[in-house]
Amino acid sequence: MGAAENTFDLKAFVAHARKIGTDIQKVEVKTAVGRLPKDTVETLSAFANGSGGTLICGLFEKDGFTPAKDFDAKRVADAVEQACNDKMEPPVRAAIAIEEFEDASLGVVTIPELAPYLKSCYVKTRTPYGGSFIRSGDGDKRLNRYEVDRIMEERRQPRHDAEIVEGATIVMQLVPL
Repeated sequence: MGAAENTFDLKAFVAHARKIGTDIQKVEVKTAVGRLPKDTVETLSAFANGSGGTLICGLFEKDGFTPAKDFDAKRVADAVEQACNDKMEPPVRAAIAIEEFEDASLGVVTIPELAPYLKSCYVKTRTPYGGSFIRSGDGDKRLNRYEVDRIMEERRQPRHDAEIVEGATIVMQLVPL
């Protein structure tokens, strides 16, 4: 399980986001000026539990996806790395890059989907039932108990064929020699 590869086309995404006026299911935008937002861990969980995705830090969505003033890309990249390693269970192995965009530096984080046997990825300070998320539309939604249970079932090969069928009986048939 290696880190994700960062092949995200930042310019194409921003052009698209400006046209539609929102981020999308596969991409989350956070301004992250001053500090990494607390809900970033929910986005890490959501992408890892889904089909992966990209987190862009340093864009101001409400101002037409423009670079945020006073954004410290290096500090935020370090904070994302720390969150991936120390705040998630299991740790998220993301590709974290600092990219130039319109005379500013942005943090571009590619979060891979976790293998089924590693899910559910959750926020360590919460239980899997309170800290597991999935991406839906342009937001992160907490998984309910049923969804977490189904994800956890996928950690191992089903063994339904090894269970005794209720109501079954053993029939002995002698085979002539």
